[in-house]
Amino acid sequence: MRKGLFYVLRLKLDELYKDKGLTQKEVSKATQIRESTLSGMRRNSKESWDVHLLERLLVYFEIEDVTDFIEYNPPEDVESYLDEYNRQKEEYKRIFGKN
Repeated sequence: MRKGLFYVLRLKLDELYKDKGLTQKEVSKATQIRESTLSGMRRNSKESWDVHLLERLLVYFEIEDVTDFIEYNPPEDVESYLDEYNRQKEEYKRIFGKN
C-alpha cells in the first residue's frame, strides 16, 4: 500500500469474495486474472487499475451498480490530498525517472 496517501477509491473485492463464497484462486481461474494482480487490487497497492480488468470483474460478479464494486471515500481536505499526491508523484519521478 502506498504510504502517506489515503485512498479515495477502494475495490470491494474482500466483500464480494465473502458474499459469493469464493476464493481469490477461484476468481483468478474464472476471470483469467493473475492471483497476484487480484491481490494487489484487493489491497489497493496499485496507483491505478486496468479498466479491462475492472470490466471483467464487474461482469463476472454480475454487478449492475458500480457502487457495489467500488467504494468512494472523499477526502476531508482536498487541498492536502492533492498536495500529498503531487509530492509523491514528484518523488516517484525523481526516483524512477518516469512521468
